[in-house]
Amino acid sequence: MNLPLVSICMPVYNGEKYIQSALSCLLNQTYKNIELIISDNASTDSTEAICRSYENIDSRISYFRNSTNTGMARNFNRVIELAKGDYIMMAANDDLWDLTYIEKCINKLEQNPNAAFCISQTDFIDGEGNNIGDKHWIDTSNFDYSNRVLTVFSDWLVWGIYRTEALRKTRGLQETIANDFPLRLEILLLGDVVVVDEKLMTFRFWQKEYNYISQYLISEELKDQINNSPMTSILKEYNLGINHSPIDVQKKNDVKNIIYSYVVSSDVHVQTIINENAALLQDKDRQYVHDFIRNIFY
Repeated sequence: MNLPLVSICMPVYNGEKYIQSALSCLLNQTYKNIELIISDNASTDSTEAICRSYENIDSRISYFRNSTNTGMARNFNRVIELAKGDYIMMAANDDLWDLTYIEKCINKLEQNPNAAFCISQTDFIDGEGNNIGDKHWIDTSNFDYSNRVLTVFSDWLVWGIYRTEALRKTRGLQETIANDFPLRLEILLLGDVVVVDEKLMTFRFWQKEYNYISQYLISEELKDQINNSPMTSILKEYNLGINHSPIDVQKKNDVKNIIYSYVVSSDVHVQTIINENAALLQDKDRQYVHDFIRNIFY
């Protein structure tokens, strides 16, 4: 049986603390037809030396180094451009995976030709390896189109396995805040997200990232986090992503209507828009605010 090539794409910056553990998980996967592409964003620690030592002993590894730090989004997109595989696994340099992770995700994707992305259920750990929660990802394969699109508001994810064809039809990561949400929407416009219902991935939160993101994902009290998020910018990115998508015009309009209706049905989201645009919207009636939100999309 000819196994499709999986390109494991790892953007990294100053990853010396955890990258050896990540590389060990990836290089010892039960799924063997892989290439591992590392794009180093001008690290100033020992990341380069570690990666080159692994490259010297495993021909599946290709290490690239940017001469200057180009920012997270550009480095993420660059490693995608370098991939040769039928599938792309985006791998963070500080995460961990069960050795069957790739095998089981690829099996799931091969069994679901309409799926664009796969991930397994996930544990969360802190910088010391202590468990701090978990995440039950939503499988959209049995959803209608409306609910499939709306999962972008309840889930975030970029670290999983994509069909290369689908990922390259998106804009990749943009240099905006919460840039994983627009990318997720663009993927959902192209196909389903399927989930291996086993905890085969361990996502690490540490340093400053842990203080903000872990609460956003694990806490049930999301209201304060939502109110502090730049909702207007995110909605504008959704619009750009929808316009970029290869789906037909009618479906683009349908998606815009779905998101618009979702936003205006939420008092929290509407108030966030008002707060972020106080000079324009303070003391305006609800219809005026709704028209402002609609104009983001049209």
